Amino acid sequence: MQAVFPDEIGRYAYPIDIHSYQIGVDEGLGDVYAKGYEKGKSYGI
Repeated sequence: MQAVFPDEIGRYAYPIDIHSYQIGVDEGLGDVYAKGYEKGKSYGI
C-alpha cells in the first residue's frame, strides 16, 4: 500500500498522471502507465 491519510475517502490504483514539461518531448515515462500498480497496491485519496 502507498500513501495512507487519516481523512481519505477512498483508495485508488491508477498510476499518477505524469506529463512532460515540454511539448513534444518524450520523458520516457510511458512504462509507468503500462506497468501500473501491482495487485493489492493502492493509495488513498
